[in-house]
Amino acid sequence: MESHTYFKVSKKIKENPIFEKSGANKTISIFVNLDKHNITQKVQTIVEDFRNNRISWIGNTAKAIIVTSSKLHAYLSIHSPYVKLLVT
Repeated sequence: MESHTYFKVSKKIKENPIFEKSGANKTISIFVNLDKHNITQKVQTIVEDFRNNRISWIGNTAKAIIVTSSKLHAYLSIHSPYVKLLVT
């Protein structure tokens, strides 16, 4: 789901009294956060920033850790296509 679609749906939820606003927005937010493409982009950004900017601070000998908000996010991050490219 693209970000502009998220905002369109969020706006419709606000205008429609049938929906529970907080529950609907939370569900959409979880869906967007667990999207495979979004997770891959986040992992790539974190790893590339570490490789390009941080590793030299500690003498090129370090391990990186990616902190996630849940076990499901961690599992999806590990199995993202970007991480698979790094491992092989």
